[in-house]
Amino acid sequence: MISSNGINGAAGIEMAEGLDEEVVHLVGVLDRDQRGLRVDLGPYTFKTAETPDELDQVHELNHRTFVREIGQYADNGLGRLVDKFHDKNRYFIALQDGRVIGMIASHDQPPFSVADRLADPSILDHLPRIMEVRLFAVEQEKRFGPVARGLLWLLFEYCQAHGYSHMVISGIDSKRDMYERMGFRPLGPAVGQGEARFIPMALSLANLPENIRRDARRCRNRVIEEVAEGPIRTVSLLPGPVQLSDEIRRVLSERPVSHRGPGFIERYERIRGILSDMTGGLKCAIMVGSGTLANEVVGATIAADRSLKRGLVLVNGEFGRRLSAQAKRYDMDYQIVEWPWGTPWDLDRVRAALDADPDINWVWAAHLETSTGMVNKVDQLLDMAEARGVKVCLDCVSSLGGFEMDISRAHLASGVSGKSIGAIAGLAFVFAREGALDHVDASRVPTYLDLRETMATIGPRFTVSSPVLLALDSALSRFDTVEKRRARFEAHAAMGDYVRRRLKSLGFRIMVDGPDAAPVITSFTPPPGLSSKEFCELCLGWGFELSGLSGYLLDRGIVQIATMGAVTQRDCALLFARMRAFLNDRVPLNGSRSKSVAASSNGRH
Repeated sequence: MISSNGINGAAGIEMAEGLDEEVVHLVGVLDRDQRGLRVDLGPYTFKTAETPDELDQVHELNHRTFVREIGQYADNGLGRLVDKFHDKNRYFIALQDGRVIGMIASHDQPPFSVADRLADPSILDHLPRIMEVRLFAVEQEKRFGPVARGLLWLLFEYCQAHGYSHMVISGIDSKRDMYERMGFRPLGPAVGQGEARFIPMALSLANLPENIRRDARRCRNRVIEEVAEGPIRTVSLLPGPVQLSDEIRRVLSERPVSHRGPGFIERYERIRGILSDMTGGLKCAIMVGSGTLANEVVGATIAADRSLKRGLVLVNGEFGRRLSAQAKRYDMDYQIVEWPWGTPWDLDRVRAALDADPDINWVWAAHLETSTGMVNKVDQLLDMAEARGVKVCLDCVSSLGGFEMDISRAHLASGVSGKSIGAIAGLAFVFAREGALDHVDASRVPTYLDLRETMATIGPRFTVSSPVLLALDSALSRFDTVEKRRARFEAHAAMGDYVRRRLKSLGFRIMVDGPDAAPVITSFTPPPGLSSKEFCELCLGWGFELSGLSGYLLDRGIVQIATMGAVTQRDCALLFARMRAFLNDRVPLNGSRSKSVAASSNGRH
């Protein structure tokens, strides 16, 4: 038996700072009804106690074990014993045919009962993050089997997923050898309580004994397989094509209609208005094509603008480099200001370049550098450029729909349907400030790329597939008001924080963190010994399609998780559970794995 304290109470997992509800649900297996933590292994069900009947049975088992069997407490004659820490306990239970046959109570809120058994309670201050475990009880006929191991595994998974460093217990002195085989070590001598003697003990979760790790792996692997049983649903964590919502999939199956019909044109113009609002009021043109097409239009427009002389192209990743390549194709007169991948812009260098050459009157740059997951300092660039009368053109292909932005001061900008907006790929957007096209010589622009003519046309100039436009319209329903946009951006930000936090907890090295990190895409290096291709193939076998197969990612050994589409935290939680299982199987859980992963480290249109 073990005596110890938990988190929140018995009524389901709540979020708290440093905790990750979805990882706990899926590492421990979320039942199909999503009611709580639940694992079915053979004839036994392991779960958190939730119902009044389950809690009543917990109190009865508590009485049978700690009153009748051990004699730790006096008999109250009620046949049930409600723990003194009940209100803050989380109870992990084992059920067979609806009957509670085992339990563990836990909590992480002082005061800890183990402190009462220590001559110097301050010793607990040296343990970084404590989970006190109490009331470990299993029916006598079930003690030498999987019930105890299953309960302990569930508790270990919970503690590791939530970042606890140690479990502390008040173990029964006569069972000391059993606790030590589990990895617990005494914190002080045994002390008496009633007819029993208890010894205060602690277990470092970073140094689990091999037998415990082995049992944990066995249970964990079975649990993960049960979560993924049946046909694997591949989740797209690519920056394109993104994971589509069920509603978008539905509208894509609707019968196509003419792009010249009045209803289609009305919808088309309404969509242009929503997209304009999302940028702060820039005029919007919609074309059939990819983000590369949108940037081709921007490049063609710059090259044909008689008022634009020399320019700067800012490069700190693959997509800045591509803008430079497009500028070269149009034989533009420009300089490159370049930084290593993943490095923020040094705007002092940009300022110096502008001040050194008064003929420079335009800048072209990526808002969100998709290759690294960095949001560049566009607002500061716009401030600097505006003060000098310099026009700024922005690649917003990945940023549009990913976070709140006001680029109303930009000269030109590009965007697409199939990234952070969450629709299917196929529609390209080009935005222009009022008057931005006044000096463009349209005779120098190919017909399809003529932005001024496209802007002036009501409805599409050329054929647009109605299902693709309907899919965009459906996706934009989450952006068509200020309130909806704010909610969507907050969701993106929360997801981005979650992905980076989980990757770092697993020891991965991410390229961009902190305020410059994009909420919708995170770039990181794969585990030691695996190329980006091998790691992506591994994840695909688990049902998750990560980005890492593009040449520029393969060359640098980079993998990406993009959460631009209809991806939930629960989707990602199973991926991270798979990752953790894989890493734990490769390297013993002795605290060195995370360091070894991090130490090894040196997409889109």
